[in-house]
Amino acid sequence: LEAGFASLFDDRCVVLTPDEATADTAIARVTALWESLGARVDHLSANVHDRLLAATSHLPHALAFTLVDMLASGCDAEAVFDYAAGGFADFTRIAASDPIVWRDIFAANRDALVATLDDYMQALGETRRAIAQNDTYAMFERISRAKQVRDQLPTARAK
Repeated sequence: LEAGFASLFDDRCVVLTPDEATADTAIARVTALWESLGARVDHLSANVHDRLLAATSHLPHALAFTLVDMLASGCDAEAVFDYAAGGFADFTRIAASDPIVWRDIFAANRDALVATLDDYMQALGETRRAIAQNDTYAMFERISRAKQVRDQLPTARAK
């Protein structure tokens, strides 16, 4: 409660995942509660929710945990972290998250996360091929598309 403030949920997205057994009155009541706190409420199926969160939350955590663990396990572990700068800190900030919580999230959303990891590994393979073959056109195209999308994200526009 001490960390709360009046605008905490203003324009924040809250996702409800009712199923066919959920009473319409319950959905309306919970939706109204969140909206009264200033939140935007979306209703998604559990499967859509799981796919979206696997891509936007669980995958980034898996990548950050894996990168830090890989580098910490290498023979140059001490030196590599001496040279880690702002980009590394930004990318890996979430690797400081609670391991028990994330172990449980990964286990609970295993299927969606594995599918998203497979997609990512394919895309990473394409990036690797472009770099290995010095395909600067493919590198530039991927980087440019990513920058354009990233620049349009609501969190990027709000800064």
